Amino acid sequence: MPGSSPLPIVTEALRLRKADRRRPALDVLDEAMREHRGTHPDFECIHPEFSHWTEPPSPFAELLRQAFAEDIEQSAMVAISESKASDEIERRWEGVIDLFAQRYDLWT
Repeated sequence: MPGSSPLPIVTEALRLRKADRRRPALDVLDEAMREHRGTHPDFECIHPEFSHWTEPPSPFAELLRQAFAEDIEQSAMVAISESKASDEIERRWEGVIDLFAQRYDLWT
């Protein structure tokens, strides 16, 4: 499904997260991604604070951080969003996206 919309994924994930903040982030993503494995979502968006749902400061990016790299600090997320992150932090965030893609067989 080239170019499939990420909106159902993002909307469902954020709805699930809001419904139960104690639920592990990975469980939230597993449920939100259930019908979207093996797809090619385009996470670009028009938003005043970010242009891609998988990039900080989007709430979906925060969910990805909680699921795949909880040890990345909020200050690093802010640095990423402001294009001021170190190369190491940028590589770590790319690794988060890779883990997300591998787990749900995205963009293959």
